[in-house]
Amino acid sequence: KFKNFEFCISLQILKMAASDVLIPSKFIFLFTHLLVSIVILNARQGNIFAAVGSNVTVDSDEYTNADDGLLAAGVITIILVVIEMIILFNGITLFYDRLNLFSSVFHGLGTILYAWYNLEQWHWYVIWYLWAIFSLIPGIFEIGTALFATVYYKKLNR
Repeated sequence: KFKNFEFCISLQILKMAASDVLIPSKFIFLFTHLLVSIVILNARQGNIFAAVGSNVTVDSDEYTNADDGLLAAGVITIILVVIEMIILFNGITLFYDRLNLFSSVFHGLGTILYAWYNLEQWHWYVIWYLWAIFSLIPGIFEIGTALFATVYYKKLNR
């Protein structure tokens, strides 16, 4: 009996430790993802010229299309990350440990790959693949969980 009690106590301490680490790491990864996205928006010329070539002028249609696509991906990323930060600050999904772990991993990897994208000046269209995996998927999970939690707890309080 005593060993089972010790096991339950150690599981409870481990669960508390996980929450104590996941919430700050989620904030840090969201914030760094936001910062790297802003940097990409400010330094998008290198990625565009890596794709269209250096002989293309800034006024050309090819450059304008690439700039519009990169700008759209960056702005949508920033909007999703800001929405996730608002949800985090409201505390709606604060104690969903699996969601926090999922979000931390995806935004951490997204931060690294976004920075690599910017440093290596990859083709501008690659940002859409990175966006779909590391911004859209965690954003959908976060917003979906927040909506579920809001509706579920409103039903409980009636």
